[in-house]
Amino acid sequence: MLTIETIDPAPKRRRRRLIRFDSGDEVILRTEAIGHEGLAVGSSIEKKILLELVATDQAIQAKEDAASWLSRKQYSVKALSDRLLQSGFPQQVIDPLIADFGRWGYLDDEALARSLVRQLGEGKRFGPARLRQELGRRGIDRDLIDVVISTDTSDMQERAIDALTKKDASYRRLDRERAQRRMHGYLARRGFDGQTIRSAIDHVLDSWKST
Repeated sequence: MLTIETIDPAPKRRRRRLIRFDSGDEVILRTEAIGHEGLAVGSSIEKKILLELVATDQAIQAKEDAASWLSRKQYSVKALSDRLLQSGFPQQVIDPLIADFGRWGYLDDEALARSLVRQLGEGKRFGPARLRQELGRRGIDRDLIDVVISTDTSDMQERAIDALTKKDASYRRLDRERAQRRMHGYLARRGFDGQTIRSAIDHVLDSWKST
């Protein structure tokens, strides 16, 4: 039997308590679970029952935390798994929970990838290379990234021209050679390929001649 020596608030864990036992063992449980089981300083519990209680409580904690995170932001399967792991949940709790959230429709990497391509492409005017980078950073699988990028029907040259047009006034203040270098660097950082960059720059420079 294990006897509880102290019950204190768990560091940086809302509604969680850190329980220390006379054996030197420590566990973190939700306040509700402690109350439900009638645990208090001085009370005892069998180690087997404690381990079962911890496993059940961890699954509930993980589900609550994941649901809270997903209510504020879209996650890929990998990103959510990584965050749960970093929060201290064991893999045997994470794997079935991820499967459940996928089955319930809260995790869909393809839908997330297509949404990000649309948002970052139209909003920040990113080209294919930068989109790949951003999707990878969000934990999207490389093969899925290839599929989503290859089926994106956006006109990249038009997007590159639009990106340059937004900064047209600042480029016009420079001499032609310096303006070209600035435009090239800007589009390269946004992930456009060389041919698209050259075409977009030529288009902008040609437009200056008529104004």
